[in-house]
Amino acid sequence: MRKWLRNLIFGSNFLYIFAFPIRLKSVVLFNFHNISKSLYWLINRGEFTNYNYDITKLNRNYLVSFIAYITNKDYNFVQSILLEIENNKDFKEILNGEIAKIKRKYELPKQVFFARRLGWYVLVRILKPNVVVETGTDKGLGTLLIAQALKENGKGKVYSLDIDPYSGVLINQNIWDNIELIKGNSVENLKKIKNIDIFIHDSDHSEIYEKAEFEAIQVNLSENAVVISDNSQFTDALLDWSNKNNRRFIFFKEESKDHWYPGDGIGVSQTKSM
Repeated sequence: MRKWLRNLIFGSNFLYIFAFPIRLKSVVLFNFHNISKSLYWLINRGEFTNYNYDITKLNRNYLVSFIAYITNKDYNFVQSILLEIENNKDFKEILNGEIAKIKRKYELPKQVFFARRLGWYVLVRILKPNVVVETGTDKGLGTLLIAQALKENGKGKVYSLDIDPYSGVLINQNIWDNIELIKGNSVENLKKIKNIDIFIHDSDHSEIYEKAEFEAIQVNLSENAVVISDNSQFTDALLDWSNKNNRRFIFFKEESKDHWYPGDGIGVSQTKSM
């Protein structure tokens, strides 16, 4: 009887009516959960851009697997590199010291999270590039992670480009001699940097500007250069550029933990010979 009634309801035009309370409950619960996290963030946090959050444990494991696939390395090996930066007390002490000095310190939470930027660190540690270029410095958190990875490698330099003259406030160049900050239009300045091993787009995320950056670096990439688009969920610019240049593209979706913002993503483009 129950099976017969169920099949009758599922096959009738009244399914919308019968299912409406269940669907409403799902929507209300989902939005209530996100609203509560949003209100907490509004009251307790100060950042208004580049939101700072941790990622879920499952998402972190997926990030490790993502990097293992890209680099053709063992999962446990990649995990050990990620733990290296997570457990680096000296790096965190330097970072916290610089946060305490800046005027914008109240934008950052008491505990700063690296989230998907952990992937940048691990990639730099494994690929051991000589030249890393990042567009979109902002405060400089990602830049510092890259610089620390290069320091662990014992070689390499990161060029960080931003149009904002006040960007890079966390970067003390008396400490970090492997960072060069370049202020101004990124597309024009990118044309001057040669032999780029890793490029990270994290500036203007419009499709037109993102494509302009890829075109600007194309002739200056090293043979097996890796190109990354942060926030790659916004456009298919890197996917399109990869297809046109016979490169392999893969995407990782970030999942934030206890934050209203769902997270960003990393698009990675590499030569098919890697």
